[in-house]
Amino acid sequence: MSSYGKYTDARDASWQCLIDCQISSLPVQVNELGNRLGIRLYKYTVNREPIIEAGLGAYLAADGFSLQAPSGQLMVFFNDRCSHHRTRFTVAHEYGHILLGHTGNNVCPQGALLSSADPKKERDANVFASRLLAPACVLWGCGAKTAEEIASLCDISEDAAQVRAQRMRLLRRRNAWLRSPLERSVFTQFQPYIEANKF
Repeated sequence: MSSYGKYTDARDASWQCLIDCQISSLPVQVNELGNRLGIRLYKYTVNREPIIEAGLGAYLAADGFSLQAPSGQLMVFFNDRCSHHRTRFTVAHEYGHILLGHTGNNVCPQGALLSSADPKKERDANVFASRLLAPACVLWGCGAKTAEEIASLCDISEDAAQVRAQRMRLLRRRNAWLRSPLERSVFTQFQPYIEANKF
């Protein structure tokens, strides 16, 4: 796996992830992405007892957490009783922690109040997840403007789609498209999908 920690910008790291994993359509399949990244996913409902036995039971209050085992294996644990959209975002958020270099041997929980000692890392993981699941250049290429259109393409919640739609309006006002080589690569990679999914 590439060293995503060297990318200080969460947005750029999300683009690099899409490029490296050869993702070329929406919605991003987070389970398949985990396979491509070599990150194992574990549901709380199936792994509750091992989580508790490992001394990580307190993290079950969070929507998810990630860690690196002593063997080096990267893992994401998530609450599979959350809504489908929440679960997708949580898993993508945890990928963000891992790919941005937030893990090492630490545990990075998502969804528990005051669970992180570093709010910037939490914000960065949120930015990574939102840009991974709903890349602006792809939405722009498809002509997706409304929250409903974005939610439909990206399989994200209406609330998350509202936030992306607001960001898209700002980007449209600034005409801020395809300025980065990474963004241009993502756009090119998604081109067949974009052409087939215009609004």
